[in-house]
Amino acid sequence: AMEALVDEDFAAALQLFTSLVASAPRYVASWVHRSAVHLKLGQPLDALADANEAIALDACNSKAHLRRGMACFELEEYRTARAAFVTGAGLDATSKQFSAWIGKCDVKIVEEGGTVPAAPAP
Repeated sequence: AMEALVDEDFAAALQLFTSLVASAPRYVASWVHRSAVHLKLGQPLDALADANEAIALDACNSKAHLRRGMACFELEEYRTARAAFVTGAGLDATSKQFSAWIGKCDVKIVEEGGTVPAAPAP
């Protein structure tokens, strides 16, 4: 399944990860990876559902929060996306992806006329 994802054969990857999810529904990585495939296929609602399932199984999985945030961003739910990225960043302080996505959310929130939370004091 990972080989198909890396090779960008997203249809095959979706089929293979769906089989993995069916055979081992408690294996968090399969849900996270299938969420990524759904995002690549332009299916953010399905990606969100899989990310939420992964988070339900393991709330400390930072990649699940990343996928949730990415799906919400695609759905133009910028505040929800931002919250997912903030949670993920708290779980994986070494990843630069979260801060980049938080910045993207902040831009969209401001464009919509909203305000973003102030950065925490150092």
